[in-house]
Amino acid sequence: MVEQNDKKITIVVNGKERDVHHRYASSDNENIIDTNDWYVEHQVKHPRFRDHRLRRSYFKKNTQKKSSRFPKKRNNTVIKQVWVSALTALSIGATFGFLMLALFTGEESVLDNAQGKEAQVNEVASLPVEEETLELAISLIQGGAFETIESANQAKEHFINGGYAAVVDETEQPYRLYIGLGTNKAHLQPLISAYEADGEDTYVKDLSVIPREEITEEEIQTLIEGKQLLLAFMMDIKRLFNEQAIEDHDTLSEKLFEWKAELEHKEDVNQKQIDFAHTLQQTDGAIQAYVDENRREHLWEAEQFILEAFLLYKKIIS
Repeated sequence: MVEQNDKKITIVVNGKERDVHHRYASSDNENIIDTNDWYVEHQVKHPRFRDHRLRRSYFKKNTQKKSSRFPKKRNNTVIKQVWVSALTALSIGATFGFLMLALFTGEESVLDNAQGKEAQVNEVASLPVEEETLELAISLIQGGAFETIESANQAKEHFINGGYAAVVDETEQPYRLYIGLGTNKAHLQPLISAYEADGEDTYVKDLSVIPREEITEEEIQTLIEGKQLLLAFMMDIKRLFNEQAIEDHDTLSEKLFEWKAELEHKEDVNQKQIDFAHTLQQTDGAIQAYVDENRREHLWEAEQFILEAFLLYKKIIS
């Protein structure tokens, strides 16, 4: 029950009267109850509000504890998913990379197995082939240069009697004495060592033999095969001087026999060409004798014949 007088408002709560502060409205002198102080005071002190507030805070704490567990589990799951995705991507990338590498680097091997190296043959066939010429580039051991042919021949006999090889080039003056022939200086090292051991002075020079212009096309084709045989025998002699085995010597002998027979049946063949083919045949015989008997003098005979064959070739094309 609320009792109101002119200046005082009293509130009865549970049989007890309590004074409440009030204020007046300026317009119609209506009393307005200001219960803020009372409400705040009793809200803090009243046990119902205190218990209610405690229960809410307890519930809030429990809720926070429960909710704090879930993000950790979720983060672990997310991390695992990221690692699995990354490893899967790496595996796929590596596999794809190996496949591409095998595709490009192993293409030739696959084609070789499937087509009998047809791809390699086609590739070689597509390359530009340098035209074979009669020009011959070799290295020579020069034993001296002489003003007269007599002096040159005397020096030649000196080397031959000593068990070596020697020829005199009469196409140029002064007359040069050659005592060794090879495709390059390194191939001549065994011969140089043999001469130096016997006290002979040696001088190595490179020489290129340039063919003349008036040689016919048919003659060029015939002499090109002779040049190839000359170089092949030079390589065989070099290997034997280096105490290396030679392979396919029988095949080389057969090619020489066929080429010599074809050359001798030509109508326009000259004596120099026949002598050249015959000297190559003598070279082949000396090489075979050395292979069969393993006697050093046969190897120097082969060197003598190959020197003579070189001079004949030089006279033919120059």
